[in-house]
Amino acid sequence: MDWNILKKFKNQLHLVRSATEAMSQKDIGFNFSGSIDKGVEFNLRFPPDIELARFATVLTPLVDPSSPLCYKNIASLLFENSFLSASDKEKFDQGVQQIETGPIQIKLNEEFLRAVDLYDIYSKGEFFDEHEAATEKLKKLRNSPFIPQYIMFSFHSYCFDIYKVCEYLYHIIRDAEKTRNTSEAVDTQPKDSDCPADCPVDVCRRRRHGNKEGVDGQETRATGGCDRGDRLEIEDCVAP
Repeated sequence: MDWNILKKFKNQLHLVRSATEAMSQKDIGFNFSGSIDKGVEFNLRFPPDIELARFATVLTPLVDPSSPLCYKNIASLLFENSFLSASDKEKFDQGVQQIETGPIQIKLNEEFLRAVDLYDIYSKGEFFDEHEAATEKLKKLRNSPFIPQYIMFSFHSYCFDIYKVCEYLYHIIRDAEKTRNTSEAVDTQPKDSDCPADCPVDVCRRRRHGNKEGVDGQETRATGGCDRGDRLEIEDCVAP
């Protein structure tokens, strides 16, 4: 298990969580209505642009497939190390597929664009970069009514959905860390079985340097007397 990459994932998620908590408006929404007289009217509900920009920026390493911190890579790591069961991994993949598909698929030149595709186009074509191919697709999409507003909604909605997925993985990581800490604690406990056969159990313990233990009215001190354990040296003392 690469615990270091999990730590980096948690640190990045903490930045995303902070950006989310700092938002002045928690919900986002998109609806539209139309009539013959007024035509189609759109209504977008978003936090201020600067808050959305910070949130989307710090989330990027957890979304980008090329990043080692990408949520899919983290899920695979947890699954490979048995911290995510096969049934839970199947449910996880199904949930991610629904998020990537999105509520509406847009068709462009015989190509159906899912929510994950719109995220990729918008992030590369305008939000973060000006990738030529993505910019060209974005221009074509904006020639249609309704589509420009929906792309913005889909982009931010996808970001929030992936954030929730990352929070789910965070709790699995915390459970994995607890298991690891418990295992390490057990490994460092004194074991009588580590002592040689000729070493009396009552005067031999592992890793007990400097500790005092009363044995039949005598005082014992740990010394390096055993090959695989520490001999407890018996000294006379006055029993209380």
